[in-house]
Amino acid sequence: MQPLYNLKTINLSHSLNLVNTPNFEGMPYLKFLFLEGCIRLYEVDPTIEVLERLTVLNLKDCKNLVLFASSVGGLKSLKVLNLSGCSKLKKLPNDMGLLESLEELHVNGTAIRELPSSIGMLERLPLLKMKDCRDLVSLPISVSGLKSLKVVNISGCSKLDTLPEELGHIECLVEVDVSGTSIQELPCSIGMLEGLVSMSLRDCKHLVCLPSSVGGLKSLKDLNLSGCSKLDKLPDELGHVACLEKLDVSGSGIRELPSSIGLLKNLKHLSLARCKAQAPKSWNMMFNPFQLLRKRSHIPAGLSNAQ
Repeated sequence: MQPLYNLKTINLSHSLNLVNTPNFEGMPYLKFLFLEGCIRLYEVDPTIEVLERLTVLNLKDCKNLVLFASSVGGLKSLKVLNLSGCSKLKKLPNDMGLLESLEELHVNGTAIRELPSSIGMLERLPLLKMKDCRDLVSLPISVSGLKSLKVVNISGCSKLDTLPEELGHIECLVEVDVSGTSIQELPCSIGMLEGLVSMSLRDCKHLVCLPSSVGGLKSLKDLNLSGCSKLDKLPDELGHVACLEKLDVSGSGIRELPSSIGLLKNLKHLSLARCKAQAPKSWNMMFNPFQLLRKRSHIPAGLSNAQ
């Protein structure tokens, strides 16, 4: 077969009988490679590393993919790598950090246990999605090197029980979703994320506390703690999160709200459905910041179904 030197796009998506990819050595100008839904695909040819101009590689839902690539260092132009749904893929190449142009990494629903430490070299990466990686047990401390990261989704990673302190060093973070993980607490460094707008810890059944440092989340607008059944208290410092507009603690173990809750002048949505607490004696005391400044008393055993 004569090399296809000028080929720029290959779309073999949903080729149900495709087991191996072709040799890529004769395709130096290839920019887009779509292999989504190739459910019998077992491996990607090692020559994929020679595709220096490749910008998009989509292997989504290749459910039998076991061998992705031993090395990807040659993919200098790759911007989007989608491996979501590759449920048999257990490992990413050790040299992932050499993908210097990478802007999106999707590994939702894979079988990976950890990220390679070189991941911290991806200084241009703004989007990391690892939803439902049920075998993931840890994040490397090198994540602090992800200087451009804005969105991280590790929801549904049920074996993940700790987050690295270095997470708080990713200054660009805007959205963090750790819903459904096994974490018991957030790192104290979380309060350093002054640009964080949305944080979801929904259904973190093992979460027992929030650090006082959450008061440093100056831009936080949406905080979801619903379903955190072991969380029975919120820190007083939550009242310092001046931008907070939505607070959901429904189905949590919250028994009382901190008196500082009344300082949240921008709060528009507060959900306490299915909480264990009883109604407070005075709604006015809880929501009037001027009275709160004069009398810093505890709110009587929180709120529940009082409407």
